[in-house]
Amino acid sequence: MDATSVISEFNLAYQTGDIDRAFGFVADDCVFTMHFAEDLVQHAGRWEGASQIRQAIDMARSNYQYLVYQPVITRVDDDTVRVRVDFIGWHRASGEQLSMTFTQTFVVQNGKIIRCDEYHDRAKLEAFFRLMMATAAEHGKDFKG
Repeated sequence: MDATSVISEFNLAYQTGDIDRAFGFVADDCVFTMHFAEDLVQHAGRWEGASQIRQAIDMARSNYQYLVYQPVITRVDDDTVRVRVDFIGWHRASGEQLSMTFTQTFVVQNGKIIRCDEYHDRAKLEAFFRLMMATAAEHGKDFKG
């Protein structure tokens, strides 16, 4: 399976909530880095190995009800596939809706994802989470994104 097909199938499974099927396309030694505010978002940072990545994904999906998750492949260079994702999610702890677009760069080898870097508008996310944290603090709650 070529890189484009792997990412297309991975995204289709992820989009429909079939995380077990999606992880069939993830190499055991994959590295996944979410480049945004680690002090604000529990599932941000660098995750190594499919089991750690799965924990981060499960954490993200438990924090948000996905309303829209629309990935679009924007560029393919050999084994590197770039994806733009339009996302709208309901943040369960705060009840706020987060709407954003982010990008992912996947590297595929031997039919498996070996690396993914995810990039967000850091300033927008930090402002959103700080607002939610301030609102939560006013109501005696404490949470991260």
